[in-house]
Amino acid sequence: MPRIPITMSELPTRLEGMDDSIVYTGIIRSLRESPTEDKNGFPFLKMEMEVIAPEQYRSKKVFDNYIPIPPSDFDGSDMAGAAYIMEYCRKLGRIAAAARVTSDDTDDLIGAEIQFTITNEEYPEGSGDRRARPKEYLI
Repeated sequence: MPRIPITMSELPTRLEGMDDSIVYTGIIRSLRESPTEDKNGFPFLKMEMEVIAPEQYRSKKVFDNYIPIPPSDFDGSDMAGAAYIMEYCRKLGRIAAAARVTSDDTDDLIGAEIQFTITNEEYPEGSGDRRARPKEYLI
């Protein structure tokens, strides 16, 4: 068996989360479509960001696992339906605005630098682990 360079008792047993009172700068490292639809039948994206500032959190990963996107057959002809879909998908609009991306290709978001705030949530519930997830994307 391998030996490790520290004692195992020095390893953390819980995730402590991140400071939820500051603004983070991150780079979108991956963006992929979920293989399943949400409960309303909408497709959605999952995003991974790498924190680049502030320095004490550099290289931390933050995930947003639910970014609704318009269905592929969306054409905007039904005004009431279009308004609902546009509102439902506003998170992607905020991410694109924060990244200064105006195209229709979500791949253009990969590598973009954005600013965001976070919230810490216990996950899995009852574990005591606090995981950071994006709360707001700053435009």
